[in-house]
Amino acid sequence: MRRGIALLVVPAVGVLLLSTALFWRSGDTVPWRLGRGSKSPAEKNTSQTPVPPSKAPPSKAKLLPPGQPQSVAQATNDAYLRTTLNNYRTAVASGNSHLQKPLHQILFANRTKALQLAQDELGRSRRDADRELSQKIVDELRR
Repeated sequence: MRRGIALLVVPAVGVLLLSTALFWRSGDTVPWRLGRGSKSPAEKNTSQTPVPPSKAPPSKAKLLPPGQPQSVAQATNDAYLRTTLNNYRTAVASGNSHLQKPLHQILFANRTKALQLAQDELGRSRRDADRELSQKIVDELRR
């Protein structure tokens, strides 16, 4: 009986001591602790003079002219093709033929733009391995 009570009391006392130690810990390392004599953020700003609202700089979205629907659609399509080409490049590099087939079909449907993107990638390739992979992709898109 005493052993069972001791098994329940000892962890409870440990939790109580740990929570007390955290509560009375010095410094502001515990974010929810108000500390001795410190005020909450709401109480800190109770001065008599009102604080003027800060003027945030205008966002870039307001400064840019609105895009034409055709140019937005073209940019979206270019990003889609670029992402598809990057995924195709990864599939070719890893030898994943199951993924290569559907991605090749998408790129082949937009062959002219995909070939242009692949040739740009070939021109930016610096290492020999990257150049070989890019050349392989360009050759596959030309077929």
